[in-house]
Order: sequence, then structure tokens, then C-alpha cells
Amino acid sequence: MIALFQRLGLLSLVLALWAMPASACTVASPPTSDLGSYSPGAIKDLAVTRVGKSGGIDCSGTVLSVLGGNVLTATISNTNSFKLTSANKPDGAFQVYPSATSQTVFAENVAVNFLNPQVIDLLGLLGNSPSSIPLYIKPTSTTALMPGVYQGAFRVTWAWKFCSGVWVGNSCTLGTRTEGTQSANIAFTVTVAPKPLTVAISSITTWDPVTQTTNPKAIVGAKQRITIVVTNPDIIPADPNTVRIELPVQAGTAVALEGDGASSGSAIRFADGATASNLAFSYVGPGDMSDDVDFFSAGVGWAYVPTPGDAASQSMVTKIRLKPRGTFAPRSSFSVTLPYVIK
Repeated sequence: MIALFQRLGLLSLVLALWAMPASACTVASPPTSDLGSYSPGAIKDLAVTRVGKSGGIDCSGTVLSVLGGNVLTATISNTNSFKLTSANKPDGAFQVYPSATSQTVFAENVAVNFLNPQVIDLLGLLGNSPSSIPLYIKPTSTTALMPGVYQGAFRVTWAWKFCSGVWVGNSCTLGTRTEGTQSANIAFTVTVAPKPLTVAISSITTWDPVTQTTNPKAIVGAKQRITIVVTNPDIIPADPNTVRIELPVQAGTAVALEGDGASSGSAIRFADGATASNLAFSYVGPGDMSDDVDFFSAGVGWAYVPTPGDAASQSMVTKIRLKPRGTFAPRSSFSVTLPYVIK
């Protein structure tokens, strides 16, 4: 009797597998997406990484598998020659990929097989029921684009064939075969905008003639240390040897090259931020013409040489120029600190 129930249970399982529906994918055009904001140089240098956006297909009811005769392909059309356009500006371009790292680039009217292991493994879809399969878009240009908002668009046609059971040749057994072809329109924007270096300046009082370094106040004769933080916010490096900072001496102050009254060592100091800038910087002294600091005085220009500790000589300095050397790394920063005295 037990054996009979076991056989009946197995038969029920087979019948259930046979009747189990294979949920088809659904396709709909997603809203226009934003790929982000990038500098003209970043796009020209191909530094912009691929941005994954919805491909308009939902296969949440279907487990993707490379086994048997399952099929899932995407074909791109209506690309306007893969152009990025903005009114009254030269065109840019874009590329579309099936994954973030795939070497396969979509071409117009050429199907890409998403169940190719070289594609599906990269997508991480194997054995999953993805609610949205992304396409990866990369803005490009052979020239530096003008600032503005650019539009791109294309149509993607998805074709699928799935079996909820087992493929035997071209036949779906122990399950249901579903197949379909639907299209979605994909539209997106890219903002092109310069990413200039940013400069932030702060100061701290380090010494005063009354309490010295004990809670010093910003009174006449007090020393301060000004910190200049320079950041490269772009995803590409700045051109070599192009970082130049001219710092005006604030009214009521003078450079204090003898020091800040609270610390020893070089009067002018350089430090990298959390991400190294890859820049070199040196300050030997005001008379060293080969280091990376210059002093400006009216009538003499950038050849002026102040005398450290001499109030009259240092008061003649109206600007300081900082000239770090090298290629400023992307998304990095550095700081330079200088001592001043309140007059």
C-alpha cells in the first residue's frame, strides 16, 4: 500500500510539472533615465564607466538557464547612428553593452544572445528570475563636447523562448513552452559640464603675544596658519603641471615666514588628502628660485624675495603663488598651509 501511494505521489508530481506554467517576460518602455554629469574631457578620454539602466524587460517569473533550447536575445535599432544630440551643438556618441564588463558592443540590428555564458555570467542572471534586465550605456566623443544636456535613444527588441520543464531536442516536455517578441523604447540624457578644481581656505590662530599658544586670540601681533585645500573632482587627471594657485595676502595681515609660533619645521607645508594627488611640492626658502613657491611685490613682480622675520620685508608681499608639479590625480586633493601675522 505504501508503495502504491509513493507511485501515486510521483505521478502527481509529474503531472504538476507538466502543467506548471512558464511565465513569459513582459516588455515596456521605461521612463527617460539620467546617466549623470561628466566633464567634456572625461567623455573624450573614455573615462566614463558604463551606466546600467533598465532594458524595459521583466522576466521575474522565469528562471533563466543556459540549458536546453532557452532563448533570450536583444536587438537594437532606431539608434540615430548612436548619436548624442543637443540643440545647436556638435553631436556626441554612445555605446550599448549587455553587461558592465562584457566585450560585446551592440551594433544596429544585430541580436545579442543573453543566454550566452560569456554574457549571462557577467550579468549575474544565471539561475535567477530578474525583475529588470539592464542595458549598459557609455557616452563617448572623439572631441570635447560643449556643455549642455544631451539626449540619446534607441529601440530594443527582446525575443525569448522558455520551457518550464525539459527541452528534448526542440520540444518542451514536462512543462509549458512560452515565447514572444516585444520592443521597448529606451531614452536617456547625459549632462556635459566642466569639473574645475575647487579651492577651500580656512585659518586658525596658533599664537598670540599675550597667551602664546594657550587658547590664542586673533589680536594684533598674533600668528595664524591658513590652509588651502585644492580638490580635483573630475574622474580624469588634470593636465600635467597646470595647477597654479595665486593666493592674495588679506588686508591687515602679512606673511610670517619665520613660522606660526606654535610649531617647528618648514613655514610652508604640503600634504596629500585621503586620496594621493600624485603631485610633488617643495619649499626651500624665499630665495630659492627652483622650489614651488613664489612671492609677488608691486614693482618687483614674482622675483621678490622677502626676508623671514623682517616685518617690513614680509609686508611687501601681496600675493603668493603655489606651483605643485606633476599630474593631479582624479578625485584627489592636497593642502598647503602658510603662516601669517595680524598687523
